[in-house]
Amino acid sequence: MFWPRATDSALFGGGFHVFAALLGLVAWLVLWKGRAGIMTVVLTCAAIGLIRALLPL
Repeated sequence: MFWPRATDSALFGGGFHVFAALLGLVAWLVLWKGRAGIMTVVLTCAAIGLIRALLPL
């Protein structure tokens, strides 16, 4: 997920997805602190990812 162009010979090759790492970190923190349920976090992350994919950046 963080290194989408990695291969067997270069596991950390290619670009690093900072957005995915930050979203994962925030999701982990929300789950760890117990502020939301897992389905809420998964659906929220999916919606954020979809919005980001559809908006021209």
